Amino acid sequence: MPYQSKVPPIKLSVSEDFYNLMIETLVRNENVNVDSTDKYAKELKEKLLRYGIPYKTDEEKNVVNLRFYTREASEMIMQLLVFIVMNCDIELLTDYYSVLVKVREAKKQEEES
Repeated sequence: MPYQSKVPPIKLSVSEDFYNLMIETLVRNENVNVDSTDKYAKELKEKLLRYGIPYKTDEEKNVVNLRFYTREASEMIMQLLVFIVMNCDIELLTDYYSVLVKVREAKKQEEES
């Protein structure tokens, strides 16, 4: 059977600055012992460094194309959230979970009627 490659379905093109920020976030998360964050941070960092495709736009700007499988994309989002929680002091002004529950209840009642 010939070798088959499957291109990951999620494509993200980021500027050089955003690429560097993504890698730096993963580097810092490698030392955070929250669940398996450090393990996934290392795996994602290695993948982004190995498989990112750098190119220049028509305006001579450096851009990197990244491809993710669904699990990898969700893990990258989780990595960014962990980084924010560990490094930023964000004061929550609203309990959005309660808002979500109320919206879902209203939607359920609307569908039933």
